[in-house]
Parts: sequence; C-alpha cells; structure tokens
Amino acid sequence: MPGAGLQKPATIEDVKEDITLIARALQEEAAGAEVIAEMDRQLQEIEAVLAQQTGRPPVGLLVSQMTSYGGKNSMFDTVCTKARVTNGIAMVGLSNGEKLTKELVVKADPDFFMVSAPKKDDRYGSQKFKDEFLQDPAYQGMKGLKNIVAIPNRYLYTNSQNCVYAIKGIANYAYGSIFDLSEEHLIKGY
Repeated sequence: MPGAGLQKPATIEDVKEDITLIARALQEEAAGAEVIAEMDRQLQEIEAVLAQQTGRPPVGLLVSQMTSYGGKNSMFDTVCTKARVTNGIAMVGLSNGEKLTKELVVKADPDFFMVSAPKKDDRYGSQKFKDEFLQDPAYQGMKGLKNIVAIPNRYLYTNSQNCVYAIKGIANYAYGSIFDLSEEHLIKGY
C-alpha cells in the first residue's frame, strides 16, 4: 500500500497521497494543497520541456552501494521515466529489491552511468565502491564508461515533494542544462 505511510513512495501519486495524509493529520489541508499545486506546476513545465526532446531516450544506469535499489516500482525509476531517461536497471527486468548483477549491467549497456556526487565525509566507502565498480574488467569497453555523471544524492534517493527537482536534475545530466535549477528550494506550504 504505497503512499499510506507504510513504505516509501514509488510514484508521484504516492508522494501526493503522503502529503495529503500528513496535511490532514496536522489539520493543514490548505498547506498540503499548496505543496501539491507547486509540484503539479513543475511537472507541467517538465513535460513541456521534455516534449521537445526527440529520438531515443538515453539509457542511464545507477551505480549504488544499495545494489538492489532502483528497479521497477521504485521512486528512482519514476524519476528516470519522468526525466525521459531509460532506467537501465528496470530495462533489464529488475524490480526494486532485486540485485543488479554484472551480467545485467553488461546487458543494459547504458549510455551513461549515474554515480553519487563525492561527499566530504565518505564514511561508508562509497568512492571505493564506485571506483571498483567502474574499473571492473567485465565493463571495460562499455560506452557508458565514457560518460560517468556524478549526481547529488538528493536526486538519486528522493521520495518527497522535491522529487520534481530530481526529475529536472537527472534530465539535465542526460540532455544538458535544459532546466534552470538555480531557484531550487524546499517546496513547502508555509
């Protein structure tokens, strides 16, 4: 039951349901409606801009220490789809929670790899993981290794109203700077 507060949202509608539920619980329905209206405004902008992109959507593949994250039925897949990027993890048939194997990475043959942007404090060894992943002999020669994009975690692991910025951010990494994110802020109803 996505969106009912029992698990993380997997779709934009789940996010909106969560906002409505929280707003109702706080007796702040108008604030919740304001947040959803801003999301809808930005989603319309996204659709209008991306409608101008023609040709095959690029295939992007997430490199994550959470090796079973990002498949079908995940918010990451929703964000990629809305950004007009083919999610390589979902493309090879994995649902969220299923482990990405080397064979499936090769099968996806992404146009670009998405890695989390470096952080000052790398206490979980994410840089080492990314380096080892991208230097794996099984992947050498793949076209995606020529296009590795470092994306802020807030775009890769989103499940809030700010997912609209994640869509814009991932689209920018795939298509160039087609969205102005200089005014990015927490979308709130107060």
